[in-house]
Amino acid sequence: MTLRELLYRKSYKNIFNIIYKTFLKDRTQDEIVELSIKFEKAFRELKSIEQQNKTKNLVVLNEVESKEEQIIDVCFYDDKQDEHYALDFMDWGEIIDCEVVAPKKFNQTTIVAHVLWEITFWGYSREKITEERKDLNKAVEEVKELDLEDLENFNIEDLDG
Repeated sequence: MTLRELLYRKSYKNIFNIIYKTFLKDRTQDEIVELSIKFEKAFRELKSIEQQNKTKNLVVLNEVESKEEQIIDVCFYDDKQDEHYALDFMDWGEIIDCEVVAPKKFNQTTIVAHVLWEITFWGYSREKITEERKDLNKAVEEVKELDLEDLENFNIEDLDG
């Protein structure tokens, strides 16, 4: 099933309940209300994205065990490059019509909640994610242009602040 199909099958309220139980229990009531509004905006924007070409790329969820807690890892699988990538900087149009693959024990609402959480790490709209991705790419280019000699002479005390 694609991400788009999952979004249309599940109610926002049920999705946000899982986001709350999993990630937001320690937040204040005002923060929770504000985040609920932001997540609902993202949910609606995702549902409104135009149909994309069929792809063999996947959105993949995996359970990762750590000492402290159970973690659900969400990533993008690029079929052509046979590589997994983080979803947080992906354009939502690139993932909306991807098939979603997850362990059978994850119900559809849990799947959508974790995908929504992951893709909104840098913002709650496609526009904000694009802006953040451009800023990151710009920073990477600036680092590439640094003269190694400048780094050898770098002193943290020279920074403003």
